Amino acid sequence: MTQATVDYAVERLTQTWTDVIAPAEPGEEYKHVEHGPLLDLLEESVRSSLGRTTAGPGSGSDRSPIDLRAFTMLENIDSIVRAWGREFNLDHKADLKTLLSAVYVELEALWVTNQVVESVYVGLTNGFVRWADEIWNMFDPPIRKEITAPCPECGERYFYTADEERQASLIATARPTHDPHVDCQRCGAHWEGKESMMKLAFTIGANSDHDELGTKESIAE
Repeated sequence: MTQATVDYAVERLTQTWTDVIAPAEPGEEYKHVEHGPLLDLLEESVRSSLGRTTAGPGSGSDRSPIDLRAFTMLENIDSIVRAWGREFNLDHKADLKTLLSAVYVELEALWVTNQVVESVYVGLTNGFVRWADEIWNMFDPPIRKEITAPCPECGERYFYTADEERQASLIATARPTHDPHVDCQRCGAHWEGKESMMKLAFTIGANSDHDELGTKESIAE
């Protein structure tokens, strides 16, 4: 997990952030679109689930089917961040965005001075990235496709979840507005962009399952 990846995750969670939208047709330009903080998006969904929005009370018919999931996710994030806020002697009663940013700043300061163990640092920073991805995936679900070939980096073909479910190690992911990418669930290797994707397809022995790996359409099939 790179520093830039964690920085970007915290930015997406707590600040207005910019997303790069891939062109819909060849020859078109990439576009930059601004979004509000992901924690705001999550909290707004929870307010809707309670029949309330920033515009005031709403009826039960206004409620979204994903709001229960949003509520559970928000409660989990809030409890973890506030617990670490207390641990770091921060203002744990601050609003969630402010506190999460403060926890991250303090965590980095402790890490560079060797005052926090690696397991805590890795666990929290991975959590920030996971939260950002899970919130965004909830509202803009990606298309995912398993690739049943060994990962070129670690050589593993399969990955077992915490529930002992077997999945392919390599997972291709795409959205209509973004270029596709492939990640290994075992070792964390990452491929993105058409050139990188086509090189991966060649490396793993392209066949009818992934000979068009560099396109969004092949992942959607």
